[in-house]
Amino acid sequence: MARPTQGSRNWRSRLFLLVGLGLAASLAGCGSKGFSLEDAVPDMSVTTGSVPAGITPDSDEWTIRNVVSSALVSEGGEKGIGWANVVSGSSGTIRNIRESRAGGVLCRDFSATRESYEGVFLYEGQACMASANLWSMNRFERVE
Repeated sequence: MARPTQGSRNWRSRLFLLVGLGLAASLAGCGSKGFSLEDAVPDMSVTTGSVPAGITPDSDEWTIRNVVSSALVSEGGEKGIGWANVVSGSSGTIRNIRESRAGGVLCRDFSATRESYEGVFLYEGQACMASANLWSMNRFERVE
């Protein structure tokens, strides 16, 4: 087995050095523009897939509306009906469900408590039957 000579080792190290310098120079060219905070800001002029405002299926308001719309009015007295939202982790009690008709539209007024990581709060609300047996939340306000 032949031993490598001093010249062949020198040639390999020079080739490695040249390739390394060439790679470093090409990468330096990629970063020469630099970075600015203006480039990092998202473009807010483009709107894609916008969603209309309203309650979402995983919200506490949606859960409460569903309980109010499906409850027997006699169940929602002082004792109340419990509710829980597994998505948000919130829970509470719905009390004092009162039915009324305004302009032929069936509505239910109610009060509800909401216990969450933010604390315990009392809400007053009104859910009304819109068209085709769909209920909408007309009012849902925190009582201060």
